[in-house]
Amino acid sequence: MESIINQIRNLAKKEVEDNPQIPEQEQPSAIQQTVETLMQTLKKAIAEGKNDRVVRILSGKEPIPDNSILGEAITKLKSTFSAQLKISEVEAELLAGKIVPGVMGSLVTKTEEGEEQLRDIMQTLGGDMLGDIEGKFGKYLKDDDKDPLKSLF
Repeated sequence: MESIINQIRNLAKKEVEDNPQIPEQEQPSAIQQTVETLMQTLKKAIAEGKNDRVVRILSGKEPIPDNSILGEAITKLKSTFSAQLKISEVEAELLAGKIVPGVMGSLVTKTEEGEEQLRDIMQTLGGDMLGDIEGKFGKYLKDDDKDPLKSLF
């Protein structure tokens, strides 16, 4: 789990530090809030049975803009940034709307490095690569047919 957290933290750090709206003394907290919000949102989506959507997001197959899962992260982060940075909700939403897609876009680039990276991230988040497919049809699939990544890579 530490690997994905560190990846998100490093990506969030870059996004936060590159943003002049976040004062230097608030940057560590903004980075931590970004990491926690993204991890909670992705884990929640997996717990709700949306493994396939998370895989599609992380593999770059589902657009990041206007994504309902990431929209939830933006909404949560907007509230945090508004209170923490003492800025309007509109400014906080614009800020979160820039940081979340920036971090996720960079994370997608990392998962494009290969199947193992994506598989590790999904396992860390508590999901798997098959989503609900294996649960519904697992007894009908042969072992070598259970790898959905064959179609992605």
